[in-house]
Amino acid sequence: MTLESPASYFLQELTMPVFFPENQKFVEEKGNKFGTSAANYLSAGPYKFKGWSGSNNKYSYVKNNKYYDADKVKTKKIAVQTIKDQNTGYNLYQGKKLDFTPLSPDQVKASKSKKGYKEIKSGATQALQMNQEKVPEFKNTKIRQAISYAVNRKALSNQIVTGSAIPATTYTPKGLVKNPNNNKDFATDAEVKGAVGYDKKKAAKLFKAGLKEVDKSKLSVQLLTDDDDTSKRVAQFLQEQLEKNLDGMDVSIKTVPKKQRLKLSTDGDFQMLNFGWLADYPDASSFLDLYKADASYNYGKWQNEDYNAALESAEGKNANDKKAQYADFKKAEQILEKEAGVAPLYYRSTASLLNPKVKGVVANPTGAPFNFKYAVKH
Repeated sequence: MTLESPASYFLQELTMPVFFPENQKFVEEKGNKFGTSAANYLSAGPYKFKGWSGSNNKYSYVKNNKYYDADKVKTKKIAVQTIKDQNTGYNLYQGKKLDFTPLSPDQVKASKSKKGYKEIKSGATQALQMNQEKVPEFKNTKIRQAISYAVNRKALSNQIVTGSAIPATTYTPKGLVKNPNNNKDFATDAEVKGAVGYDKKKAAKLFKAGLKEVDKSKLSVQLLTDDDDTSKRVAQFLQEQLEKNLDGMDVSIKTVPKKQRLKLSTDGDFQMLNFGWLADYPDASSFLDLYKADASYNYGKWQNEDYNAALESAEGKNANDKKAQYADFKKAEQILEKEAGVAPLYYRSTASLLNPKVKGVVANPTGAPFNFKYAVKH
């Protein structure tokens, strides 16, 4: 492969599914049916896909004896169930019918003391995007900062998204990137103290000053969110926080299925958006590139010349100089925090129960969530 320009993350990017090798003859034979069921799917990894018709909720991973490292794969079969209702998953786990299940906030409270309780961290951040094209007032930095300061992230994480969130102090999440000079975590290193956090007095003051600058006495906005339980709870909490802490702020909520929310986001057809992002690869660019002036995921259309220049330097002249590139990414992250180009809310994780008898499951913060190659049940 020949790259147009240096890309320090390229080898990590090659582990993404889009780069997986495919058997050309098999793909061409299957045509439009390729990948639509287990029979129309070919596996190259430690397990083969069995028993999926394309719509059923039960299927399995069966050991692939043709896998190059098959001797290391100890478990012959992993049974999988897709369960939409977390109560069903929880009850099946309690009845020893499942070895793993994610938990709802209510289930976390009852499970924290149990031996199999785990909080699996992911390289993901939940945030508020503010659409400057739909709401011109969001071009005002003080108004954006006020909205960010008005949210009590600790209460949001501990009371609303219980067990599945850590209050955010940066946009790039913790545990994703390290400083090449001293191995320090990027998020900790790049955090501008006090830029992302809860300060209702500062929020009220900034909001009042921002409204004066745009010659308004109040601001009414609609918050777009997914229709799952957690998203709805988060949206209601944000509505309450913003209306309570910002005099003159009125927030309505638009709840839609995820597929529709994705289309509305892409079309820029929203005012404020509850937006989550999971890193594709462990590099700061996976988050910071989203807010370049021309980036397709910059749904809010925030722009900053210094921010764009820092990323251009990181991915251009400094692409092969790890230390200089790191400094560029750090500069960009700090501009995003100080300018409230986006309002980070929390770093996502998954509260779950995993049977203590199951060992060797590898959880990844980026890419495939789990690697079962070394999994074994004693």
